[in-house]
Amino acid sequence: MAAIITNPTYSSEVGLRPALKPSQLVGTILFCGIYKMEGLTEASPTLPKIVSWGSDVSVWAYLGTRDKSSPLVRQASPYYHVTEEFPATFISGGNGDPLTGAQSVPFARELASLGVPVTTLFYPPDHTPSLPHEYQFTLNTDGQKAFTAMVHFLKERTQ
Repeated sequence: MAAIITNPTYSSEVGLRPALKPSQLVGTILFCGIYKMEGLTEASPTLPKIVSWGSDVSVWAYLGTRDKSSPLVRQASPYYHVTEEFPATFISGGNGDPLTGAQSVPFARELASLGVPVTTLFYPPDHTPSLPHEYQFTLNTDGQKAFTAMVHFLKERTQ
């Protein structure tokens, strides 16, 4: 949604007219997300699995096509539609979530390369316990750390 709100070309391409102006969007909170779909269009034991039966099936269900070369794959990938107008972003993922290295870290780098203020919370590979997909919902020490960092980000953006 943030890419649609801040990129008029993209909003036109997908046929949506945002109700918000870019200036009304003060930040985004992103946990454990998918930002580039094309890496998930084929079944592979080395690719991140969204669900146990496969990310390729999820992409097919989401896009409505099995055609890996469909323009919908790129269109559904926010990575390609962010601009310098994208709002400040907090982004995090667990070290045990394959989406972190494959999706979240590259997306954070892309935003930073555009000059978008980015606050990250990523854990080193040897962090224990290993933090899975959506780790932040378990309010243990690491989940609490993520919650505190997110609240701090929100306070900075809304005061």
